[in-house]
Amino acid sequence: IDSVKISGLSNLPKNFPPFTCGAIGYFSYDFGLDLYEIKSRVKDDLNTKDLSFSFYDKVIVFDHQKDDLYFIAFAENKKLAEKLVYEIEGDILEGLSYSREFFAGSASLKPKSNLTLPRYKKKISEIKDYLGRGETYQVNFSQRFKCSYDSDPLDLFEKLYEINPSPYSCFIDDDEFFVISCSPERLFSINGDV
Repeated sequence: IDSVKISGLSNLPKNFPPFTCGAIGYFSYDFGLDLYEIKSRVKDDLNTKDLSFSFYDKVIVFDHQKDDLYFIAFAENKKLAEKLVYEIEGDILEGLSYSREFFAGSASLKPKSNLTLPRYKKKISEIKDYLGRGETYQVNFSQRFKCSYDSDPLDLFEKLYEINPSPYSCFIDDDEFFVISCSPERLFSINGDV
């Protein structure tokens, strides 16, 4: 967005976390299909949003490599920014008193795939054929696993993060659903003009 100018970001210390404020969210694969006017060949049975972003002026960043915690707030002036930092502190104290027992339940994690093993193997064989013929150079093949889960979604995220402490993990509460991700890579990165 060319019309927005953010002042003060260039004065941050060099060792500051890369995310200090801004938008957090996602673009779905369906968004890409819509963007490039590609007809989807799969049924949209989840009816989730194609994109969703929230904008933050208060951020808590925990640097797992350095074991540092940052409270970051951006505002029109220093006094307002300090007020936001105190709000962050209040949010943390409120979160500590939050009882997870509201979500207490038993998780029956028996995931079922949307593909049988023979169909999965057939799809992999087809992908290898496409690659061999040079019709594509990369395929993001996935399958959906579905299971019942009636416990706290944040607990699930924490368990997944223990198993796979990914540098690109996220937990997003979108009100209608949760996005829980422990990805080994990011799609793109913007750093300055690059």
